[in-house]
Amino acid sequence: MTGGRGVRPAIAATVTLLAVTSVLVGGISAVSAQSGQIVVNSTTVEPDDPYVGESVTVRATVSNFESSSGGVDLKEVTLRSGGVIVAEANNLGTLGPGGSVDVPLSTTFASAGEKQLRVHVSGRQENGNVVNVEYPVIVNVDRRDVRAGLSVGDQTNDTIEVELTNYGNTDLSEVEIVASVNDSEVARKYTAGPRPGREPLCRV
Repeated sequence: MTGGRGVRPAIAATVTLLAVTSVLVGGISAVSAQSGQIVVNSTTVEPDDPYVGESVTVRATVSNFESSSGGVDLKEVTLRSGGVIVAEANNLGTLGPGGSVDVPLSTTFASAGEKQLRVHVSGRQENGNVVNVEYPVIVNVDRRDVRAGLSVGDQTNDTIEVELTNYGNTDLSEVEIVASVNDSEVARKYTAGPRPGREPLCRV
């Protein structure tokens, strides 16, 4: 951008944002659910701060008791919401005495709020008996809040410093900053978006 020495033209800066979906998740304390020879020891949720529409993975650790006399054929592990299966893993093989396996179950949520889910495990013992285990999981899904602010700093004849603040709760990417004079574009810059609460300095 050019101009006469000592003259500071009025410059307007605009910003275009694309949000990266990046939903608060909380697990509830529960005694290990068990039936027959198998037990669901624990679950984890990834990411720990998901939002509406983002893929969320509930990872269940399923174990067979060391004291078991035989293995358990894991037929099915499902993630259920109100009786509806939202994710499943099938035919996981035989879990021998003292063995364990981590089972990832991924899903998305179309609305915000507390989601009461259950991990359901179904298997068959060597004697033919069917065993079933359930384990509760609570997921708190947040709405995405995409808000940003732009402030103008030092100006020279050919550069302008701006600070972009992410006021929302979602990571931003592909940030486009445009400088204009009298509604005419004079500069454009692309930069990585800041995390919530961060203010990167940018020169255009």
